[in-house]
Amino acid sequence: MAFFLFVVATKVKQKFSFCKKKERALSLRLFGHDSMIFLMEDSDELQTLIMIFYEQEYAFDGGYEAGDGAVMDIGANIGLACIFFALRFPEKKIIAYEPNIEIIERLSRNTSTFPNITIRNTVVSDIEGRVSFYVSPTRSISSSMSNRGENFIKKEVESTTLDHEIKCLGGSVDIIKFDVEGAEYTLFKASELIGRCRAIVGEIHWDLLPIDTEQFYRLFESRFDKVDIKIGKKRSITAFIRV
Repeated sequence: MAFFLFVVATKVKQKFSFCKKKERALSLRLFGHDSMIFLMEDSDELQTLIMIFYEQEYAFDGGYEAGDGAVMDIGANIGLACIFFALRFPEKKIIAYEPNIEIIERLSRNTSTFPNITIRNTVVSDIEGRVSFYVSPTRSISSSMSNRGENFIKKEVESTTLDHEIKCLGGSVDIIKFDVEGAEYTLFKASELIGRCRAIVGEIHWDLLPIDTEQFYRLFESRFDKVDIKIGKKRSITAFIRV
């Protein structure tokens, strides 16, 4: 797929409680559709954009056939994966789950031109209710349910479960995308309904997980027919596909 990225706006100063950086507006064209994205001058966010839109790390290599269900983006951050799925599947309902209130405004702005994207300011975990969530003061992509450093800011946020959300979406979904910074195992271990999803794709942070690869894949082996794995230094992008 062709990928075009242009800087179309001058630098605009924005202030957030976790950092003070400058923002750029970028014009994106993918799958024949146009979109405007607002990024901080931050190597993390730019690298994430490159991985999602240029390298297309959330694209399926084969075996997946789109159904009528929704897309769940668990750990939506500023909305880059949401936009990728909205451009690829413009007819699908997409739910963006993001607990970090510090970046909800940018998530809303980035996805404002997509009426099929709904934002939920909640974490998806193995618990319903209030849970502890740790926000990085300097990196928008590093917030987690685990305390990853002394400078992380602890907050209490609303939490829902994967099975509760699947039931609310009619009992089945098309795609679950996850990027939950080390909470992958607890998220899926608590679910009895992940087999009702056509495909699951997301980041596995092996350095943050309390288990090995075999234990993690065992959660999916009886429910899905195909596994695609893209291995990185500290994480991998894995797709579980039910054919």
